[in-house]
Amino acid sequence: MGRLLLADDEPALLNLFRKVLEQAGFDVVTADDGQRALAVLEDGNVEILVTDIEMPNMTGLELLRCVRERVPTLPVIIMTGGSALKTIPEAYGLGVTQFLLKPVLPVQLVNTVRQVLARRTV
Repeated sequence: MGRLLLADDEPALLNLFRKVLEQAGFDVVTADDGQRALAVLEDGNVEILVTDIEMPNMTGLELLRCVRERVPTLPVIIMTGGSALKTIPEAYGLGVTQFLLKPVLPVQLVNTVRQVLARRTV
């Protein structure tokens, strides 16, 4: 399976989701903020980005804008809580692939990543 970049500023969630995705067969690289995620993306070899919307230093939307400038076709899944629902229209305008509303169940995350990657290879 593909290399996945997971970005979230909540250490417990980042660690849990990394473990679950690795157990599902993904090669997972993590970043605890948007700037670190962008640095990983610039190194290349990432097939999908899963990011929280609310992070320090660079929000998920700011990260999405940067991704679209550098890798326009990269699938991006955004995880968001209730307070960030207002960002959904803007994210769709920037080409987000999928939204997951928090709290995200581990099985939901794995299934969504698989579905997004399967659509990409069709």
